[in-house]
Amino acid sequence: MKINELVQDFVIHTTNEEKALLAKLKEVKRLNDFLERDQEVIRNLINKSLVKRIDQKDKTLVVANGSAKTI
Repeated sequence: MKINELVQDFVIHTTNEEKALLAKLKEVKRLNDFLERDQEVIRNLINKSLVKRIDQKDKTLVVANGSAKTI
């Protein structure tokens, strides 16, 4: 039996602040372009696997994962 068959409705709880930032991250953006508070919220979203961090030579890029359902 697969885990998807056992867990029918998997959601990740997010705050209103996190939802607002997720809406801004539909395309790739530099992490340093955000305010310090927003960067901390983005780090929390990375820990929840809702945002993907892309490390390049001297910059860090972030983008929202497309397959996550949040409430």
